[in-house]
Amino acid sequence: MNTFAKIAIAALNEPIMKFLFVFALIFAIPPISCTVKGSEYFFVRTFDSGFFPIEDTAKDELLKDSTRLAMEARTAKVWKRSLIVPGWGQYTNGGLWWVKVPVIYGGFVAGVLIYNFNQNYYKTYLAEAQYRILHNDAPPPWSLYQFGDEIQTTRFTNAKDAHRRNRDLTVLLAVGWWGLNAVEAYVSDILKNRWSISENLAARVSPAMLSTPLYGVYSPVIGLKVQVDFE
Repeated sequence: MNTFAKIAIAALNEPIMKFLFVFALIFAIPPISCTVKGSEYFFVRTFDSGFFPIEDTAKDELLKDSTRLAMEARTAKVWKRSLIVPGWGQYTNGGLWWVKVPVIYGGFVAGVLIYNFNQNYYKTYLAEAQYRILHNDAPPPWSLYQFGDEIQTTRFTNAKDAHRRNRDLTVLLAVGWWGLNAVEAYVSDILKNRWSISENLAARVSPAMLSTPLYGVYSPVIGLKVQVDFE
């Protein structure tokens, strides 16, 4: 054993050196992570109790400041409000909500009108098709089409199916319109409160010489070049 090793061992035997060695060893160990029963935990060191586990979602929260958390909470509140009451999120965002809200409810009103239109014709054509099928293709007394043959029965059956499909599609479109209203509120909140878009936008228009293919030959053409600068 060399002289340096003997000096190191003798120094470690001193109580103060043992304390400093253990203290340095504790702080030299980085935070570690492990998986317990499928859940990932993140171990954080403390001065009094060593390591304590934090779930992975809580680890993400530690990396966010209060401003970021407040913006995320506002964004979640906006789209949830739009799902509860269409247009509520747009009103919360402010701006042109007085234009967006009538458009949203106008879409729902149009959906109701289209639904009623297809529902009425579906019921009318269904009754006529059923009567013709039960009476050997004979037209019902109330029908405006007093032609009794198999072709007319097939036409009414197809028209009944078409209006039923359009009616069901209107319901799906209304649900999609409801979801789109929440997406619009979410995106508007992000663009307004999270992204900073400068108002210093400049555009320059200048003449330019362009090369355009004409009958297999590239010929020069005079045009205009528009350049937009974002700062």
